[in-house]
Amino acid sequence: MPEITESTTAGRRRLRVLGDQIARDLRRPRRRPPQPPSTAARRSQDRA
Repeated sequence: MPEITESTTAGRRRLRVLGDQIARDLRRPRRRPPQPPSTAARRSQDRA
């Protein structure tokens, strides 16, 4: 069982790091290049 707990804690650390990176990206939205309109339209259709 300790193996499972270790893996979950490591996953939580990775999720925390990923969350920090996402928060930084959201603070600086101009860092990434704009998406082409085709992908944006596809995402809007998938959401709807």
